[in-house]
Amino acid sequence: MKHGKLLILLILLSFTYLPFFHFYTSWPNRFVTSPVQAHQYRIDLILPTYGDPFWDEVAESVKISAQKYPILLRTDQSSELIRQMEVSIASNVDGILVVGNDTVRFNQSVERATQKGIPVFTIGSDAPSSLRKKYIGSDQMEAGKKMGRHLQQTFGQDHQIGIVTPNHTLPARPIRLLGLKETLVNDENMLVFDQIEHLLNNHPAVDVIVVLDGRDYREVLQIIQTRTGKVNQHLYTFADDPAIHAYYEAGDLSGYIEQSPQQIGEKSISVLINWLEGREELSPDPIHTSIHLVTQRVKKHDQNH
Repeated sequence: MKHGKLLILLILLSFTYLPFFHFYTSWPNRFVTSPVQAHQYRIDLILPTYGDPFWDEVAESVKISAQKYPILLRTDQSSELIRQMEVSIASNVDGILVVGNDTVRFNQSVERATQKGIPVFTIGSDAPSSLRKKYIGSDQMEAGKKMGRHLQQTFGQDHQIGIVTPNHTLPARPIRLLGLKETLVNDENMLVFDQIEHLLNNHPAVDVIVVLDGRDYREVLQIIQTRTGKVNQHLYTFADDPAIHAYYEAGDLSGYIEQSPQQIGEKSISVLINWLEGREELSPDPIHTSIHLVTQRVKKHDQNH
């Protein structure tokens, strides 16, 4: 009998204290918010092929900057930029960063992306006639003008200036050339050739040469050295290749326009995020990154070797 009463008492106590014990042990958990998976924006970065030092610097900067935000970044580096854009559009990404090329095919791809609600931002080289949202990168027109103003002030308007413009389609090349033409007072003295051999064969006395794409500078320098044994010209270019700094330090280059690939990457990500989150103004005006001219001082008596 005593055992029966004791059993009944234990059962009653369990109903009384077990709910209280459960509430007590679970108390801390009632005030801890469950972790919420942050939304990740799917962003595609589309650049020219791997191995180009300038674009590799841009890509690395974009990658580092993207780590600060809820971004799932995919990088495609290929010579077939438009095909890569179509893949991104079909994947319904949240945004595209791509090197601009103001052609009909490129602009059509941007239009298809826009129609699907995918914002396209051009970087490094613009496509102003397209529906791109923003351009982030160097002002290539100003880069050409800056170079032209320096040549004008240093060598005068009667001096012939050889321009080497490569066969491949660097989007910035014609824009830089236009900037040069606008600032040189007598642009008839500009000798524009697609190959350094043609320039030297037709005008062997030319002693000021501008290479419009820094990626071609090494080849141009080697050809000049092979033909003459030394460099008798004042050579200028644009720092599309970080190796340009070494040529300048070695005295094989009179000057160059320096760009800011790291700044391009950083600003591209910040502008894109601001746009996606509604903080960026709805303006197609470009955002220009810094450029500056690095030159050796050319003395008057050095202008004609």
